Amino acid sequence: MACVDLLPTAAGSAWLGTTLLAAGVAALAYSRSFTIEKLGAFGLEFKLQEPIQHLGRPRVKYLAAALLTLGLVFAITGAVKTSQPEWPRKYSDVCSAEVQLSKVDDLVLVNVNDTEVASAKYGETPGWKDVLPLLRKGPNKFEIIVQNGRYGGCGGQVVIRLNGLESADYKWNKQRLENQMPGIVCFAETLTLDLP
Repeated sequence: MACVDLLPTAAGSAWLGTTLLAAGVAALAYSRSFTIEKLGAFGLEFKLQEPIQHLGRPRVKYLAAALLTLGLVFAITGAVKTSQPEWPRKYSDVCSAEVQLSKVDDLVLVNVNDTEVASAKYGETPGWKDVLPLLRKGPNKFEIIVQNGRYGGCGGQVVIRLNGLESADYKWNKQRLENQMPGIVCFAETLTLDLP
């Protein structure tokens, strides 16, 4: 998977493909000089005339073929792109990597490969944090530390997103509702993301 996609999005590809196909059909009809003979209740009836022999029309059939070919390419690309994308399996397939913290009670810290990348206190839900520069080929360590404050239970949720996709395997969510001692570490766990 390339990180820079030269083709438009799925919807853009489908729209462009449909437009090019319509233009190709129109150019093909023009090159063959179709005429509408009758507009009946059951649809249009076409009659093929001899192509007009001037310089433009015979060349239009080549344009029609090109437009039809491009239309098919973009339409197929749009259909393929609408299929469910997959979580990247290799380091070379990772174009973006982010971490988000939520449901924080009372303090959550996240380290990626021994570097702190995100922290949040009770009630905070910071946006997605970019961790792509910290990833490397092979195993990547996401360390999650949850510390209790002055009151009650503790917990939090950490989500790892690659190429804009989330995976249930990399969504950490734990809560302890019973009273915890103030200032203690409730959870200290590690998720390993292996990217061969």
